[in-house]
Amino acid sequence: MDVEPSVGLAVLDGLSGLPHTSELVAEVVAGEDSIAHFLWVPGAVRASVCSTMTGVIPSLRITEAAPSPDEGAMLALRLVIPTPSVLSGDNAVAVLRALLSGMVGLRRGEQLILRWALRPGSARAWQGPENPSEREREIAKKWRHKTGAPGFATSGLVLIRASKMSRARELGSHIESTLCSRH
Repeated sequence: MDVEPSVGLAVLDGLSGLPHTSELVAEVVAGEDSIAHFLWVPGAVRASVCSTMTGVIPSLRITEAAPSPDEGAMLALRLVIPTPSVLSGDNAVAVLRALLSGMVGLRRGEQLILRWALRPGSARAWQGPENPSEREREIAKKWRHKTGAPGFATSGLVLIRASKMSRARELGSHIESTLCSRH
């Protein structure tokens, strides 16, 4: 199913109205021959999340899923978005394709799991420098615009299973460089 980035943003906008105590986990799991997408949702908000998502994406199929694998990982990478950050939305489809392309070349026994924890809420306050440069003023302007709209607090985790640490680092490096290109 092809979904325009604007539709994805509309879903996130709808979900940002959930109670701030609700944490959603978006997960992409890639193996040798597959890529699967999951959104782990607390039972208390399941009906609301399903309604929001199918309201924006009528063709969406929602099914119950077994829990994510809990086997050990060879390498774990923590993903942090520093404050302030204004991520580029330009060419999001190409970046997503680049990220997914790094997940399809996995070998037998390899697995890559990308998780984003999303908690509805406002962005953290940011105090800029007293004498900002032109770039810092532009960042402050974008930050004020960003914090004026509903959003999410996020944190991420990449788990990599591979037979050798060198291969796990290679896969992790691809994910890291693709995500860093958006900042």
